[in-house]
Amino acid sequence: METTYISKLAPRRRRPWAFIIGPGDEIETFTGVSIPGKVAVIGYDYKQDGVWSAGIYRLQVAEGVRFLSGHFGFETGTFVEGLRAATGQPTDRWHEVANALGVSLPVAQKFLRGWLPKAAQRLDQVEADLASLDEESPTGAATVSITYGAPTRAARERGFWKWPVRILDEDGQEVGRVSPEGSPSGEVRVLKRETISGHGGGYVSLTLAVPEGCRAEHGPVPIKIFKEE
Repeated sequence: METTYISKLAPRRRRPWAFIIGPGDEIETFTGVSIPGKVAVIGYDYKQDGVWSAGIYRLQVAEGVRFLSGHFGFETGTFVEGLRAATGQPTDRWHEVANALGVSLPVAQKFLRGWLPKAAQRLDQVEADLASLDEESPTGAATVSITYGAPTRAARERGFWKWPVRILDEDGQEVGRVSPEGSPSGEVRVLKRETISGHGGGYVSLTLAVPEGCRAEHGPVPIKIFKEE
């Protein structure tokens, strides 16, 4: 199979990446040179354009081998965001990264630990946080996602960006919360926090580990009224 790869920076100067996957359960980075039995560079051009200069590779990819390319994430600059954008698959946890790459979990972990150790550490932390909450909570752990943002001027004046994300159980009782800055307290772990530009200050997207059956809500903290006896 013939394909073309352009090693150009993406917007926000996000770096490109490219992998050779296969044959079988194998993965390695493409560095611009032929890899015997896997990929042959049959043509190369270079486009001079300052910071946007790029190499243009014309490749012949062997049967049973995949060529996967993308960029580090536009919003967060992380590899997992870029892998999600390139494949359209979830990439928040180790097994999801392995599935998106199309290799086994041990191969994905060995590859990422060698190539991007900090990205691997973040994935390790996600698994540790989930395991911790699963052991601590009597109902076990679940993951929930919540996105909030683009408030109107009136909402901003009421304190929209100072409101926490509250974790509520099935009875509506608060068991934990996440501060506007992303700090958790109570029975919740922040697995991922992303900010996205947009109207009124943009958006915040959270992936959380919470006790089973709980939900996440963003809003002002209700004022408790105590009645005199």
